[in-house]
Amino acid sequence: MDVRIGLIVAGLVFAVATPCHAAGVTAGSLIESTATASYDSAGGRGSVSSNRVALRVDEVIDATLTLLDSGPVGLAGDKAVLAFSVVNTGNGSEAMRLSTRPVAGSDFDPVVKAIAIDSNGNGVFDEGVDLLIQPGAATPEIAPDTSLRVFVIAGASGSPADGQQGRVTLLAEAVTGTGTPGTALAGQGSAGVDAIIGSSGGRAQAIGSLVIQSATVSIVKSATISDPFGGNEPVPGAFVTMTLNTQVTGSGAVSNLVVTSPVPAGTRYVASTLTLDGASLSDIADTDGGSVNKDFVEVRLGNLAGGTSRSIAFRLQIQ
Repeated sequence: MDVRIGLIVAGLVFAVATPCHAAGVTAGSLIESTATASYDSAGGRGSVSSNRVALRVDEVIDATLTLLDSGPVGLAGDKAVLAFSVVNTGNGSEAMRLSTRPVAGSDFDPVVKAIAIDSNGNGVFDEGVDLLIQPGAATPEIAPDTSLRVFVIAGASGSPADGQQGRVTLLAEAVTGTGTPGTALAGQGSAGVDAIIGSSGGRAQAIGSLVIQSATVSIVKSATISDPFGGNEPVPGAFVTMTLNTQVTGSGAVSNLVVTSPVPAGTRYVASTLTLDGASLSDIADTDGGSVNKDFVEVRLGNLAGGTSRSIAFRLQIQ
């Protein structure tokens, strides 16, 4: 006698040799039981065994989906990566079909460029290494009680402002089937057993957020004149102190920022007068970031975060 039962309704206690998972005994496992009766009679002590009851465990289809990011992910370029964990909480191997959708009420709708599987398991998206799947396509099969890290690579639509947020929903649906909990799918489970839709309905979803982190660079240039007569007139022989106030605004950052200012015709650079935030820089190209030649002054500021200001100054003399 070979009887199949769904774990969502089974309450029997039997001895079983297969390992236990979060959702119970692995789908397709055979649970067997035989009862024994012992008795005394005129002929002495005797015993009798019952028939064997065999239960083939059905597959329960269940899943959870969790956002792994601690908060909104900054979008400073054309794309950002959201990280999720898909967990097969059912008792049979199951592939999950992944799709995305926007979330109403967002400042902007993220544009999903790709969905990727963390193929090498290192926890970060590696372009050219991790498996890309099209939205609506399925993951590889996920073993029972096992998680799979998934990345959603997304950008921004339109021209959102610094600090605005866009949200996107990732939806995971069991390939075998979804529906009302308790629904039976005859013969569609692992090892040919029935599949039973679990409490999640065979689907799960989670929402990730992107936040725009833009940065804007501005330069304000000013000149202070000291003439040979104690005044501030731009006459031959007068010294001109040029000040370049460079500011980065916004919640993002800029990289490889270089500020260049020409030495105007009719003037000459006064040697060893280049400073950054009041500290002297050398006139030759070296590690301090400053350099000067007869045509221009250059200061390499490197990487600056929003909210940073730097002040460059140098002197010229009118010929």
